[in-house]
Amino acid sequence: MAMLVIVVSVVFFIVVSTVSGALVLRAAGIGIPAIQLGVWGPKVKGRIGESTVSLSPWLFSGSVTFKDAGNIDNYGNVPGELFSSLGRLPRAFMMLVGPAVILFCSVLIIGSEAVQAFTAAFYQIPRGALSPFTYAQKLLASFWPVVSESPLEAAALVMGKIAALAFMPIPPFSGGQALMELSRSKGATHGRSAMVFLQLGMLIVLLLVVSWIAALGYSLVHSGAI
Repeated sequence: MAMLVIVVSVVFFIVVSTVSGALVLRAAGIGIPAIQLGVWGPKVKGRIGESTVSLSPWLFSGSVTFKDAGNIDNYGNVPGELFSSLGRLPRAFMMLVGPAVILFCSVLIIGSEAVQAFTAAFYQIPRGALSPFTYAQKLLASFWPVVSESPLEAAALVMGKIAALAFMPIPPFSGGQALMELSRSKGATHGRSAMVFLQLGMLIVLLLVVSWIAALGYSLVHSGAI
């Protein structure tokens, strides 16, 4: 049950954040050549308007390809405006729509407790990654009873934590992408420094994910869940 709650929460986050981001871009008149839900395994492809939509059964990632100054050579014929034609603040706001919607869903389920879980996660996630077999184990030990008592509440808590993770100022997370858009002038492409920032962020994300997977596996084994 514990793993099911975590997996369902992650998949819900990916699907809702990807779709909501695409809808906001579409509402702003930005061209969207492609929407991807899942990257592994066989894919079902179709079209919604001018967008190619691909769906994989492994829904552990999602992405929206939008027209921008950096890919106009590939997608110049797709109807819609360039994302870079918007101002810095609107672009940064759009990067944060997905996790904001997830936080809102979490609040609808568990109220103010979702906000508390969200704010605490900005400290808990990095500290847990640094101490996967001590501090992270305390957090997980307090989470498993919630799963047993109320899977829906547990899922809402996970969504609040994931929303906080997405808001962190680390690319490729939404918060990091928002910072990159704030640093980019209207109509410009991302500079070399932004690409270095992205590569560094991806390394940090990899370390975070590996550390928390190790913490989760250790906790499940020692709790007898698997």
